[in-house]
Formats: sequence, C-alpha cells, structure tokens
Amino acid sequence: MVLGCVPGDIYYHLRMQIITAFFEANSIHVVNLSRDVTKEKFLATAEAEHTQIIGLSTYVTTTSAQQRIIVEYIKQMRGQDAFITLIGGTGVPSDTWGQEIGADVTTRDLLTGFNAIKKLLKERRGIVF
Repeated sequence: MVLGCVPGDIYYHLRMQIITAFFEANSIHVVNLSRDVTKEKFLATAEAEHTQIIGLSTYVTTTSAQQRIIVEYIKQMRGQDAFITLIGGTGVPSDTWGQEIGADVTTRDLLTGFNAIKKLLKERRGIVF
C-alpha cells in the first residue's frame, strides 16, 4: 500500500506510523510517503512498488478536496479498478464522501478501513489473508 497525506494537510507522524505498523503487522506492505504528496507521486510510487492500494489521508476538512483531485486523477490515468483507493482521516467530511469522489473505501478509523481493504482484495484480486 502507498500511504500519504494530501497536499496542504497537517501530517501527524505518530498516527501515520500507527497506521503503517498496523497494516504491516497484518501482511500489507506500506510505503509511507509522508506529507504533501502530489497526485503524480501517489500514482508513480504505486506503479513502481506494484501495489494494490493507495491510501489518502486528510486530517483537516479543508484539504479533503485534494482527495477528490487525486482519486479522479488515478482513475483517469489508470482506470477504475487499477488500484483500490482508500480515503481516511479525521478530515473526511462525511461517511458518503468516498462514494461522492469515486474512492473504494472511506474510513475514519483504522480497523474499519483494514477490514474493507481485506474484503476488496479478496473480491477484486483473489488475495486472501
């Protein structure tokens, strides 16, 4: 999984380290790109790492629009199902935000996001944990 905070957002190092550790402990390798990650960097890194998942984090509601820009870019450049897109963080404006912007998973908590990712990996890629 490629994980990072969208441009202009606050980067909470400890939270991102916890997310990374949790996914790694559950057999999902994470490349943590840190903060101010551009749409181009998310996509280029995901392709270079041959990952299945791109995780976009936002902790401030005003930067959630960046999630839309990045998800749309990824889908436009590589198609709807090239990657599983996960959006999360306390800045996610609503539980339906992901549907509104075309993301595959929307979550405000780690366990819900992980379980949704597991389900999609099984359904779309045949990957079982």
